[in-house]
Amino acid sequence: EVLILDDKEIDEIITPTIGAFKEWQFTDITTAQAPKVEVNEEEKQKIEEEFKDIVSKIKDKLGSEVKDVKITSRLDSFASCITKDAGDAQMAAMAHMFRAMGQEAPEIKPILEINPNHEIVKKLQSSTNDELIEDVSWILLDLAKISEGVDVSDKVAFAKRLTKITSLAM
Repeated sequence: EVLILDDKEIDEIITPTIGAFKEWQFTDITTAQAPKVEVNEEEKQKIEEEFKDIVSKIKDKLGSEVKDVKITSRLDSFASCITKDAGDAQMAAMAHMFRAMGQEAPEIKPILEINPNHEIVKKLQSSTNDELIEDVSWILLDLAKISEGVDVSDKVAFAKRLTKITSLAM
């Protein structure tokens, strides 16, 4: 069963306090500990090993903008998504409250999860062009943020990167 809650400012505060309804436990799928997708542990390790270098390069390119970069099996048609540690969920709720009250909110760094089955990630993995890897890494992060309803920190840089990558594809 899935319950879609679309009022982030309220839902992130209320649902952790409710915890469960009857026999159903509320689970935030935007946390790194989302419901498990059936993947053989051996296969998962093989994929993580295969993409280890590109994950490391993306972490390096994004620096302190992300808490971590991981391979995920939760995505189908998207190349990337952002999640947060389960421990950061309460902090995210507090950050929303602070912003709503016009106060400075603590910044919570997202975890960037990339889909190893997506064509962009596969091509990125085989690329040796360092500048391209950096641009696409930032685009993956920014697109994941946009998909999650989070503001992109540098909109002008995002537009420039997207224009540059699009022109290369033409």
